[in-house]
Amino acid sequence: LIAAHHAAANEGLRGPAIGIDVDCEHEPRLLDAQQAGILDPLAVKQWAIRYATQAATTVLQVDQIVMAKTAGGPKLPKQQGHWDDQD
Repeated sequence: LIAAHHAAANEGLRGPAIGIDVDCEHEPRLLDAQQAGILDPLAVKQWAIRYATQAATTVLQVDQIVMAKTAGGPKLPKQQGHWDDQD
């Protein structure tokens, strides 16, 4: 496949639009991604999904922390007398 890519480059098929068709039924082959209608590389989609998942997880964690806190702040313990009153 790499040899085919180099051969295609030598034949004048160059540029960022030349890629590998990994969804081919038999063996992977070269294709012109722009003619095939592929405008986003696979790596871009993988990173987009990864970052979206991290953002959603962060929002859920922050929401869980906010919901766990009581409204009005923490309650102070009742005074049981002065701390120095013990005999």
